[in-house]
Amino acid sequence: QQSRRNERKMDSDLDDQVPAGEVSKILRQGPRLDVIEPERAQPFGSIVARSFGRSMTSKTVSRPNGGIEHHKSVRDSSGNEEVTVTRSIGGQSYTITTKTDAQGKQERIENFVNMDEGDLKEFEKKWGSKL
Repeated sequence: QQSRRNERKMDSDLDDQVPAGEVSKILRQGPRLDVIEPERAQPFGSIVARSFGRSMTSKTVSRPNGGIEHHKSVRDSSGNEEVTVTRSIGGQSYTITTKTDAQGKQERIENFVNMDEGDLKEFEKKWGSKL
């Protein structure tokens, strides 16, 4: 008995073997995605078209005093957004990430590197403005 792993697999053209009226029957036999997620499905016969997108922008600014500010924004097609701003100067950095979900609920996360919350006023003074 020969193992199926050793069989050679080849694609073959079946266009001339399926009558034109039978193609729709074959396609209808596949899984119906509109049954799985009816609220998001847009049926076209038995074919469902869905798309999902995500966009990202990024910007880095170098300041004359040696500071670097990096902005990153990510938004998806569901309406979620995440904006991250990082300021770095002299080995220290301060990052604020704001996450906003599709309903408008926000979550804010702060991250400190080589400093803590008590050093923030001095950091902002070196930077020249508040974040």
